[in-house]
Amino acid sequence: MLKIYPFILALFIFAGCVYKEAPISTAKTQSKPKVSKPSVKAPAKVNKPIPTNTPVSKPSIPTPTKKAPATQTSNPATNTIQKETTIAPVTKPLPSSNILLLPTINGNLVKVDASGYDIKFLDSTYSGKDVLLVLFGHDCPHCNRQLPAIKKLATNPRLKVLGIHAKSMIGDSRLKSYMRRAGINFDVLSFKNDIKLIRFLRSAGYYDDNVPCDILVHKDGRVEVVNEGTVLSKL
Repeated sequence: MLKIYPFILALFIFAGCVYKEAPISTAKTQSKPKVSKPSVKAPAKVNKPIPTNTPVSKPSIPTPTKKAPATQTSNPATNTIQKETTIAPVTKPLPSSNILLLPTINGNLVKVDASGYDIKFLDSTYSGKDVLLVLFGHDCPHCNRQLPAIKKLATNPRLKVLGIHAKSMIGDSRLKSYMRRAGINFDVLSFKNDIKLIRFLRSAGYYDDNVPCDILVHKDGRVEVVNEGTVLSKL
């Protein structure tokens, strides 16, 4: 019996070695690999940089509309008054009544009403007639060249000519001597008093201190700057 035990023990040892060396079926022992499905991630948001050269539109500002001037009205319900704004034109004031008594070299007296922009002759010699005012200088070459035409106009019965010495300082005696030499056949205002009429003509814009200057005064008082060649056509 004791001899059998070593045999059985050796048998068990042999069987254990065989068991270890026997191949294990891959079909039973190999497990199928787990396939993990790839997780799909949502794309991350990318903040794109704003280009520096991109024009940025500015908010439009509405242009203010001009309001029409309000007229002056009265509302009986509210008792409110809207005022009307008006701008008065700027004009150079002229005397409303300017009576001038102007003696001539020959001793006559010319009475003139220089009111506003009109000139009216009030004496019997010039009243109701067209009058040509001739502003001249005794030493003005062009004045002397037009003198023959002015003397011819003075013979026209429809026209009266009145001379005004407007340049250089001479007295009445020298002016009378000049008139005699030049054969002037029309009245010339005295040098001491013609400045009153010259100032009016300058303030009204008819005379700019240049000679000769011919100014036609119509019967109705209208004043017009002309030249000696167009006087008769204006009558």
